[in-house]
Amino acid sequence: MGGQVDLDSAPGQGTTLAIRVPLATPGPVAPAEQEAPAQGRPLHLLVVDDEPLVLELLPALLVGHQVDTACGGEEGLQALERQTYDAMITDWVMPQISGLEVIAAARHTPGTVVVMMTGWQQRGTAADQLQGVDIVFPKPFERADIEGLLGQIWQQLDRRQPPAVLPPLEMI
Repeated sequence: MGGQVDLDSAPGQGTTLAIRVPLATPGPVAPAEQEAPAQGRPLHLLVVDDEPLVLELLPALLVGHQVDTACGGEEGLQALERQTYDAMITDWVMPQISGLEVIAAARHTPGTVVVMMTGWQQRGTAADQLQGVDIVFPKPFERADIEGLLGQIWQQLDRRQPPAVLPPLEMI
């Protein structure tokens, strides 16, 4: 696998364990893949995470959609003040301002689908902590998981939008 494990320990100071595993980055995207998936229209998405690698890789997997990124909760809040989005995908655990705080702000724009991206779901999450979350998206994820996520976002958006044309009224 080509990984590395480093352990550094000092009495009375603590221990640091670093695990490094190579991550395959997506290769060049073929022109046919640059079109939005046929399931729905291209989406305007906000990705909020404190990990630069996630902010680089997730937009690369969301080709065909307009993706804005915010490095951390503070930038996420600023982006939500400036712009409206079809969906916001945010990490849960971030320094200073958590994903839950960003979600609370996103609730002021009722049309925005809120996706909580987390690796903590296996520990059991209290329902009250996830108030305002439409979709929980587990980390780590694979390319195929992105298509499923997009399908869920389109379903949520369809539920929120009124029908484009009302059916004719029947006369008695």
